[in-house]
Amino acid sequence: MRRSFYLLIVLCLLAACSEAGSALPTMEALPTTEAQPAVDETQATQIVVENQSNVPGKLLFVRVENGSGDIWVHEGTEARRITTSHKKYQPSWSPDGSQIAYIQREESFADIWVMNANGSNKQQVTNNEPAGIPARSEDHVQSIRWAFYPRWSPDGQFLSYVSQAQTPRSVGGDSYQEYPLSLYIYGTRRIGSGDFPTASFQRFVQADTDLSHPTWSADGSMIVYSQAERCFGCEVADIQLGYAVLDLPGGNDEYGVLQGPNDDTFKGALDPAFSPDGRWLAFTKSENGYSDIFIVPAPDATGKVSSAPIKLTSTGRSRQATWSPDGSKLAFFTINDQVTLSIADLSIQGNTPSLGQPVDIRRDLFDVDSGMAWAK
Repeated sequence: MRRSFYLLIVLCLLAACSEAGSALPTMEALPTTEAQPAVDETQATQIVVENQSNVPGKLLFVRVENGSGDIWVHEGTEARRITTSHKKYQPSWSPDGSQIAYIQREESFADIWVMNANGSNKQQVTNNEPAGIPARSEDHVQSIRWAFYPRWSPDGQFLSYVSQAQTPRSVGGDSYQEYPLSLYIYGTRRIGSGDFPTASFQRFVQADTDLSHPTWSADGSMIVYSQAERCFGCEVADIQLGYAVLDLPGGNDEYGVLQGPNDDTFKGALDPAFSPDGRWLAFTKSENGYSDIFIVPAPDATGKVSSAPIKLTSTGRSRQATWSPDGSKLAFFTINDQVTLSIADLSIQGNTPSLGQPVDIRRDLFDVDSGMAWAK
């Protein structure tokens, strides 16, 4: 059997650079299934961080061990593992810091889950597991469906994520191509109800384009994301930043590609991150095998950015800028043999941001694509 693995290729590239239609549609309730960890995840391991600099607030990250990820939190001068049952990635704090959304990634599917800040009370949000189909069978492969990158809205009423409205589609013979990753929005009041989202929760879809790493503006009116256009036969996907101006809870969103002063301003752009006050947008720009952190003023409602990006790092190996809750610091990864988590002060003189000397917090086997999330 032949099938297209282009979506998986795009996802690998991203990692190596390391309710719609009507208001909250009513669905028939489905039974929830809650994974039970092999050990009590509220009593997880605690370690001492290499650099004893105090880190304000709570910084989430994913550490990979034996090929599988678990969620950790850095608080003060120590890091503590929140989960221990593996396969957990892409954590995101709720606005009040009481819950964490994340994905659980299995062999041929991934689902969104939500848990309390201490790792307890896990509740399933999406249900992509092929039911009653033997693993690795042809029917199982044809049932693949993913969900990635959960992000809370600033008011906590919605979760955005990217997923697929359909399973792989036939493109002739015995070849299949995975459905594009598109933007979904799910009302958080449904969490724990057993009402799993269906295709009607898809906001929009772009042919042969996969979305990733959504970030909400401070007022909840816009989501910016990275988008990779599928180019079959190309060595490198065409990656840039896109945006959606949201009509919540309805579905009349406006979306497009961010426009900068030059045509290539956002070419190769990844990991967008709005500042807490909504004034700035940080992102990674990847070019010729190098990547660094840049910053621009937040786009207007038509997706336009008037100023040229300002380069904040010069390592050629940096990714995943993450804002502190008060917007005064940036955490980011630098990718070498191991990955370094660093934090630097961000100062803004007039309308010109600059980054201070980074402090390296620790070097470890971080999952770069999962990024970080920072709460008070």
